[in-house]
Amino acid sequence: MVKVYLYEFSEACHQRLQDMVERKIRASIKLIADFWFTCWVDDGQPILNELILEDNKIIKSPIDSLFIRDGNHGRN
Repeated sequence: MVKVYLYEFSEACHQRLQDMVERKIRASIKLIADFWFTCWVDDGQPILNELILEDNKIIKSPIDSLFIRDGNHGRN
């Protein structure tokens, strides 16, 4: 069973919270985007086109790119 509030009740809460829920959702979206961007930069800004599937075969594994640095493999 799903509990559903009346539109009027939901609108009143939204107004009393001064758009807090929307601000929190937007902040969460930005935080996740910043996290992924930082990971991409920290990984040396790899060319993402190399990760695309070609004939159902991965050209370069995204996981392996996390461990390969200047020819040194950090993974066993």
